[in-house]
Formats: sequence, C-alpha cells, structure tokens
Amino acid sequence: MTGASLRRFGMGRSNGVRLAAWAALADNRAFWLLSGWLACVFLLGGASRGDVASLPYLRPASVLVLTYALATLTAAQVRANRGLLIVASATVLLVLAQLVPLPPAIWYGLPGHAPFAEMDRLAGLEPVWRPLSLTPAATRNALWALMAPLGVIALAIQLDAGQLRALLPVVLVIGAVSAVLGLAQVLGPPDGGLYFYGITNNGSVVGLFANRNHQALFLAALLPMVLVWARLAGSRGPSRRLSDRGAGWLMVAAYIGFVLPLILVTGSRSGMVAALVALVLSPLLLVRRETGRGGARPGLGPAARLRLGALVAAGLAGLAALTIVLGRALAFDRLMATDPADELRLRIAPTLWAMIGEYWPWGTGFGAFEAVYRVHEPDSLLSAIYMNHAHNDWLELPLTGGLPALVLLGAGLASLLWRGGHRAFARAVPVAEAAMARLGLLVLALFALGSVSDYPLRVPSLACLAALAAVWAVAAPAADKAGGEHHG
Repeated sequence: MTGASLRRFGMGRSNGVRLAAWAALADNRAFWLLSGWLACVFLLGGASRGDVASLPYLRPASVLVLTYALATLTAAQVRANRGLLIVASATVLLVLAQLVPLPPAIWYGLPGHAPFAEMDRLAGLEPVWRPLSLTPAATRNALWALMAPLGVIALAIQLDAGQLRALLPVVLVIGAVSAVLGLAQVLGPPDGGLYFYGITNNGSVVGLFANRNHQALFLAALLPMVLVWARLAGSRGPSRRLSDRGAGWLMVAAYIGFVLPLILVTGSRSGMVAALVALVLSPLLLVRRETGRGGARPGLGPAARLRLGALVAAGLAGLAALTIVLGRALAFDRLMATDPADELRLRIAPTLWAMIGEYWPWGTGFGAFEAVYRVHEPDSLLSAIYMNHAHNDWLELPLTGGLPALVLLGAGLASLLWRGGHRAFARAVPVAEAAMARLGLLVLALFALGSVSDYPLRVPSLACLAALAAVWAVAAPAADKAGGEHHG
C-alpha cells in the first residue's frame, strides 16, 4: 500500500509504517521461532543441574533450533555480526578442546595431575589417553548447555531493529508469568505442586526457576526492560494519542509495583542489590537525544522526569504494601541474620584460589568444580551443605577454564564494551537502537553482578536471556523492512 492509499483509508504515515511493521513481523519465521523458543526454555530450563528431568527434551530441541538458525543465516548477517559470532564459536571450540584425548605423557604432566598419576600407579592401571577435563561427562554437559543460547544468537541476528524491540514484550510476559507463579508459591504450601524442580528453595518465590537467587535476578532485569518498552512505545510519532501513552505508563507502574516487592519476598540479597542497581541506572535508558544548535544532547524531559518519579513512588508503595501483607520481607531479614551457606561461600575462597593456582594455566575442565572441590575440600569446611558450584563464577571460570577461558572472556568483554558502547551512545545510531543497546549492556551488567555470588549464566533460561541482551547491545540488526528509523 502506498502512502496516498493509506491516507485515502484514513491512515497517516505513522499508522502506515506501523501496519507495515506488523506485516513484516507476521511474515518473519525467525521472530516467532525465537519467541516460542524463549518461552520453551524458560518453561523447561530453570535449573542449572545436569540431571534435571526436563533436559532430555530441552537439549534435542536446542540442537534442532540451532541447526535451523544456522541454516537460515545469510552471508550478510554473518559478516555484520562476525565479532559476536567469533566469540560464540571460540567458546564452543574451547569446550571441545577440553574433550580431546591427550597422550598419557602429556596428561600426567599437566599442572595438578600428579595425584591422579599416582592413583593410576597404585591401582596398577595402564596409561591411557584422557581428555584435559577431569570430568568429561560434566564437560560434555557444558557443551550441550551452549546450544540453547547459541540458537538465540543465531536467530536474533536475523531480525531487524523493530523485531528485536518486539521481543521486549515477549520477555515481559514470561516475567509476569514467573512473578505470578512465584506469588502463588509463597501463598501456597511450601511443598506444593507449583514448584517445578525436586531440588529447590521450597517456601520461597522461585517462579519458573529452582533457585530463588535466579528468580530475583530475572525479576530485577525486568525493571529496565519495562521502562525501555514504555519509552519506545510512547515515542512512535506525534500521532500517538496521549491517552495511549498514559495507559502505557500506568501499565509500567503496575508492573514495577508488582515485581519489585516480589524481589524482596524471594529472600535473595543478591537480587535486592541487582534491583537497586537496575533502578539507579534505569534513568540512563530513558535519556533522549534532542537535535538543536548544540547537536544531540542527553536529557530527560519534564514529562519523563514526572513519569519516572511516579514509577519510583508506585514501586515503593507496592513494595511496602505487599511485604506488609505477606509479612515475608526475607531479604531484609537475611541481611541481619547469619546464613551458614553464605558464610561457607566466603570461607571457601582461600581454597578456591589455591585450586586455581594448582591447575593453572589449563584448568580442570568446564563443569568439573563439584568433583574437584571434593578432592581439595579441607576437613575444617566439611559440612552438610552441598557445594555444587563455587557460587562465584568469576572464580570458577579460571578454575575450570584456565587461562584460555580468561583470554576469551577478556576478548568478549572488550568487543562488548567497544561495539556496545558505540551503539549505545554514538549520535549516528538511531534513538531506539541506542536505547536497546543501553538496555542490553545493563542487563549483562546485572548478570555480571549476580555472578559474583552465584551462577546465573549456568541456568539455560538466563543464559538465553543474556544471549539476547548481547544481541541487543552489539548486533547489527538486519535491514528494516518496515521503514526507516529516526535518528537523533
């Protein structure tokens, strides 16, 4: 339809562009497959353990989605996103390298492997070829775990800027489902059927997850997402009615007023810190660039400042109301109480550093923490508390991946900051794309913060969300079929 014909039917240019955008969205298989895949992963992949009953369904589906995504990639999309794809491919190659069998002379000579050589000698075993990983099965599990987020990346880089923004409400709806489920869990019996995983935090708000910390971090990441959604939805041209804008911001206030208290109810201290960081930094996402004599300049307009203040007030009011009604502000209680598990996480830090030094520079193999820690666990730290991870991925990564993992991490962060920083703040980047880039960087920063005391990126659903955030931050969107973007 041409602009003239649209006007003939009572539609202006803005409405015509919007209809064209919806038509392009409806015809895009990658968008709908990615939306369904995100919903599937959050439903089946809310735990980090390798023995979860849903994994036999999730892992084959991950391979199928990734295969389709790779088969539908174009050469132009690969070239435009080669930095992101190189880091992703190098990650897979690093895990595969840890599974390659090594000659006995090399394997026994690796740092930290002398005790295993002595055990072979005492047991009378003949030297055999072994992979670098001390627990190959766990490393193979880590390889399988990469398939889901890689599929998200391969699908997301096929979308144009408008379709990438359209994924925001998809994630927000999934978040609302997890929040409502969490509220039902905390109002129901601690051992009720609303808890999806056998090993979980019964009696806590875990939602679609097994761990309350992961639920809290997910809810914290939703706070900037809903603000960006409202900011972009409310700036689609002058034809946007004021009543529509007001209704959108009212929905945002209700969303934040419901989600924010649930973060406290989870009892997750790291989640509360992440929510605070998200609220403090979220105004940066609402910055608009106005053109004038001074060129593009950042700033929040009076209406935006008023809306932001109203949202903060609504969030605090909802927080107070729900926590008083439920009487379950567990995060505040835990701040004043001593948690044996948290205390143990701090006490094992010297042991972790010693382990890193012993296996440096090649590491123990991805996924090997649990088995290797048992070998090195000092008698003074023996307890009934189960340490399946270091609860600090910034330390577990060099322990299991060694120097190659740190080099790859450094390259990935450098690429992320360089490319993401350009897309987030360069004047030549369209306003909406810059806002999405800032959002992606903030979500990744929240995951980095959560990884200081936990392991959120080992959960399939959160790993997929982080992959999507990386695409928001650094990927070059495909050609927009619905019309041009406005530059600020």
